[in-house]
Amino acid sequence: MDANKIAQEQALKNSKMEFIWNTVVESFEGDERLEKVVLKNLKTGELIEVPVDGCFLFIGYEPNTEIFKGQVEMNKYGYIITNEKMETNLEGVFAAGDVRDKIIKQVATAVGDGCIAGIMAEKYIAECEVFEKEIMQKEKIGLIYIWSPIEEKVESL
Repeated sequence: MDANKIAQEQALKNSKMEFIWNTVVESFEGDERLEKVVLKNLKTGELIEVPVDGCFLFIGYEPNTEIFKGQVEMNKYGYIITNEKMETNLEGVFAAGDVRDKIIKQVATAVGDGCIAGIMAEKYIAECEVFEKEIMQKEKIGLIYIWSPIEEKVESL
């Protein structure tokens, strides 16, 4: 069983759960909705059809973030730390979904994260291009004044 010890113990004590050992999912089958999951016994090669009304896929508690270690800030469990814009501690690097350090890890929150990260990444790229091409022109000497309509007014001295 690929789970932490606490989860293993809770699952094994749950009378509503039945375990089929040494198997992997071969296929999900059904016409207009899921009707059965076909499992393959890894020792015998036998296919086992399990009638179902639905299926919840659980991928575990450890995020697959190993390749980012030492590059982006992570919590002690390996989840990437971001702000509400999905920005990491590295400029121009965004993270979304269940690799993020967040309370709820579900498809619905991952989809929302992906939307935010995509929009923020697009905005970052667009602003970098505008800044380099239009504001920081190497051919001209200029004065740059940046104003934000959402900042509070600053009184003149």
